[in-house]
Amino acid sequence: MCFRNLHKRVDSAISLFGDKNAGGIVVLKTFAEYYFGYTTSKGEVKQGYADMIAELKQLIQDEKLKEDETRKIVSRVFRDGEFKTSGTEIDRILSPVSRFGGGNRAEKKQRVIDKFKTFFEKYFGI
Repeated sequence: MCFRNLHKRVDSAISLFGDKNAGGIVVLKTFAEYYFGYTTSKGEVKQGYADMIAELKQLIQDEKLKEDETRKIVSRVFRDGEFKTSGTEIDRILSPVSRFGGGNRAEKKQRVIDKFKTFFEKYFGI
Protein backbone atom coordinates (compact mmCIF):
# COMPACT_ATOMS: atom_id res chain seq x y z
CA MET A 1 0.00 0.00 0.00
CA CYS A 2 1.14 3.50 -0.66
CA PHE A 3 0.08 6.35 1.58
CA ARG A 4 1.40 9.40 -0.27
CA ASN A 5 2.18 12.32 1.98
CA LEU A 6 0.98 10.32 4.98
CA HIS A 7 4.24 8.62 5.90
CA LYS A 8 4.74 10.57 9.15
CA ARG A 9 1.11 10.13 10.20
CA VAL A 10 1.15 6.41 9.48
CA ASP A 11 4.42 5.98 11.41
CA SER A 12 2.91 7.98 14.29
CA ALA A 13 -0.21 5.78 14.33
CA ILE A 14 1.89 2.60 14.21
CA SER A 15 4.03 3.78 17.11
CA LEU A 16 0.93 4.84 19.08
CA PHE A 17 -0.91 1.54 18.66
CA GLY A 18 1.97 -0.87 18.20
CA ASP A 19 5.73 -1.01 18.04
CA LYS A 20 7.43 2.41 18.21
CA ASN A 21 10.34 1.07 16.16
CA ALA A 22 8.21 -0.44 13.39
CA GLY A 23 9.11 2.32 10.93
CA GLY A 24 6.17 2.21 8.51
CA ILE A 25 6.02 -1.51 7.80
CA VAL A 26 3.06 -3.48 9.07
CA VAL A 27 2.76 -7.17 8.24
CA LEU A 28 -0.69 -8.69 8.51
CA LYS A 29 -1.93 -12.21 8.01
CA THR A 30 -4.08 -13.03 4.99
CA PHE A 31 -7.85 -13.13 5.20
CA ALA A 32 -7.76 -16.92 4.99
CA GLU A 33 -5.33 -17.11 7.91
CA TYR A 34 -7.53 -14.93 10.11
CA TYR A 35 -10.65 -16.79 9.01
CA PHE A 36 -9.41 -20.39 9.16
CA GLY A 37 -6.50 -20.02 11.59
CA TYR A 38 -2.77 -20.43 11.16
CA THR A 39 0.40 -21.71 12.80
CA THR A 40 2.98 -19.16 13.97
CA SER A 41 6.67 -19.42 13.20
CA LYS A 42 7.09 -20.78 16.74
CA GLY A 43 4.63 -23.61 16.04
CA GLU A 44 1.78 -22.08 18.05
CA VAL A 45 -1.66 -22.79 16.55
CA LYS A 46 -3.91 -19.72 16.32
CA GLN A 47 -7.52 -20.57 15.69
CA GLY A 48 -9.52 -18.45 13.29
CA TYR A 49 -12.91 -16.84 13.07
CA ALA A 50 -14.54 -19.99 11.65
CA ASP A 51 -13.36 -21.96 14.70
CA MET A 52 -14.72 -19.27 17.01
CA ILE A 53 -18.18 -19.31 15.40
CA ALA A 54 -18.34 -23.11 15.43
CA GLU A 55 -17.39 -23.20 19.11
CA LEU A 56 -19.93 -20.49 19.97
CA LYS A 57 -22.71 -22.37 18.18
CA GLN A 58 -21.75 -25.55 20.04
CA LEU A 59 -21.79 -23.69 23.37
CA ILE A 60 -25.24 -22.27 22.62
CA GLN A 61 -26.53 -25.69 21.65
CA ASP A 62 -24.94 -27.59 24.57
CA GLU A 63 -26.23 -25.17 27.20
CA LYS A 64 -29.53 -24.45 25.42
CA LEU A 65 -28.87 -20.71 25.50
CA LYS A 66 -31.04 -18.07 23.85
CA GLU A 67 -29.16 -17.52 20.60
CA ASP A 68 -30.00 -13.87 19.83
CA GLU A 69 -29.25 -12.68 23.36
CA THR A 70 -26.05 -14.74 23.48
CA ARG A 71 -24.81 -13.20 20.22
CA LYS A 72 -25.52 -9.71 21.58
CA ILE A 73 -23.46 -10.44 24.69
CA VAL A 74 -20.60 -11.90 22.65
CA SER A 75 -20.57 -8.84 20.37
CA ARG A 76 -20.57 -6.49 23.36
CA VAL A 77 -17.77 -8.35 25.12
CA PHE A 78 -15.54 -8.32 22.04
CA ARG A 79 -16.32 -4.63 21.49
CA ASP A 80 -15.84 -3.50 25.11
CA GLY A 81 -13.28 -6.07 26.25
CA GLU A 82 -15.24 -6.78 29.43
CA PHE A 83 -17.24 -9.85 30.47
CA LYS A 84 -19.77 -9.09 33.21
CA THR A 85 -20.58 -12.02 35.45
CA SER A 86 -22.72 -10.11 37.91
CA GLY A 87 -26.13 -8.65 37.25
CA THR A 88 -28.76 -10.11 34.97
CA GLU A 89 -26.86 -10.36 31.69
CA ILE A 90 -26.12 -14.08 32.03
CA ASP A 91 -29.59 -14.80 33.42
CA ARG A 92 -31.16 -13.39 30.23
CA ILE A 93 -29.47 -16.01 28.03
CA LEU A 94 -30.22 -19.06 30.19
CA SER A 95 -33.15 -21.22 29.21
CA PRO A 96 -35.91 -21.52 31.80
CA VAL A 97 -35.40 -24.10 34.55
CA SER A 98 -38.34 -25.73 36.31
CA ARG A 99 -38.76 -24.67 39.92
CA PHE A 100 -40.05 -28.14 40.72
CA GLY A 101 -37.70 -30.28 38.61
CA GLY A 102 -34.59 -29.60 40.66
CA GLY A 103 -32.74 -27.94 37.77
CA ASN A 104 -29.95 -26.20 39.66
CA ARG A 105 -29.96 -22.76 37.99
CA ALA A 106 -27.04 -21.41 40.04
CA GLU A 107 -24.87 -24.37 39.00
CA LYS A 108 -25.82 -23.95 35.34
CA LYS A 109 -25.15 -20.21 35.49
CA GLN A 110 -21.67 -20.79 36.90
CA ARG A 111 -20.94 -23.46 34.29
CA VAL A 112 -21.97 -21.04 31.50
CA ILE A 113 -19.84 -18.26 33.03
CA ASP A 114 -16.82 -20.58 33.16
CA LYS A 115 -17.32 -21.67 29.55
CA PHE A 116 -17.67 -18.06 28.39
CA LYS A 117 -14.54 -16.98 30.25
CA THR A 118 -12.58 -19.74 28.52
CA PHE A 119 -14.14 -18.82 25.17
CA PHE A 120 -13.29 -15.13 25.47
CA GLU A 121 -9.75 -15.76 26.66
CA LYS A 122 -9.19 -18.04 23.71
CA TYR A 123 -10.63 -15.79 20.99
CA PHE A 124 -10.29 -12.22 22.22
CA GLY A 125 -7.23 -11.46 20.09
CA ILE A 126 -8.52 -12.53 16.67
